Amino acid sequence: MAWPLAQALQPGSVIYDCADELSGFSGAPRELLKLEAALLAAADRVFVTSPALATARAAAAGPCRHPPLSLLLNRVDPDFAARSPGGGWAYEEAAGLIGRLPPLREGGVRAGYAGAIDERLDLPLLAALADARPQWQFLITGPVSKIDPQALPQRPNMHWLGPQPY
Repeated sequence: MAWPLAQALQPGSVIYDCADELSGFSGAPRELLKLEAALLAAADRVFVTSPALATARAAAAGPCRHPPLSLLLNRVDPDFAARSPGGGWAYEEAAGLIGRLPPLREGGVRAGYAGAIDERLDLPLLAALADARPQWQFLITGPVSKIDPQALPQRPNMHWLGPQPY
């Protein structure tokens, strides 16, 4: 949406960092797709965080203009996360939290999600999974934004851990 402002600055080169399918967000402006197409036409390089975004951006750029696409996967770096440089969610803290959870039932697993908890997270699906797999424990960590926290499904096997330091 800021492309008209950036364009007015007459940039020498344009780098587009595309981390989400913004047009799919609740309340996305109608002109978003048109402005993104103009941005793609002007971009010298596009960074995307998933193969699906890469495919969609290549198609949106059209057959005449394909800016170079670089895939930077949106994921956890386990080596970095394991270092916990002062203030991170230390192993001991995580182990202590898991130790306070009910014991796993036979055939149970712990399934985790870390990330934004917003309108993109399929809450009815998550609730249905928790109902269908009562022996599993679902550990969900991340900030709640753009949705009412009261809308989060509550089940005995769902554990909403809130945001954790990186």
